Amino acid sequence: MSLLPPATLSAAKVNQLDLDTKNYLRSQLIASYATVYNNGNPQPVLDAMGTNASAALNSYSVLYEALNTLGVADGVPPVVLTIYVPNSDGTVTYVPAPIPPPPTDP
Repeated sequence: MSLLPPATLSAAKVNQLDLDTKNYLRSQLIASYATVYNNGNPQPVLDAMGTNASAALNSYSVLYEALNTLGVADGVPPVVLTIYVPNSDGTVTYVPAPIPPPPTDP
């Protein structure tokens, strides 16, 4: 039996559930991103996902924004739509960011 009032115990439980949920979502997004980039080029993974790729990209983007709004998106890469281009058929095309040229000597 606890000496704390029931409301205090409930509040502590809700706070812990909130923290656990944020941490779980954060870890899942990090794992998802790492899996897509496992071989360096995400296009084969996106191709294998087929028409589900766009929905997955949308889910990742929405969850990232939610975590970012809550201030717990540290370490989670954002979706950059100039790199990931959703196609009308639900597939996604990966367009690597251009590599900047090396600086020239003055």
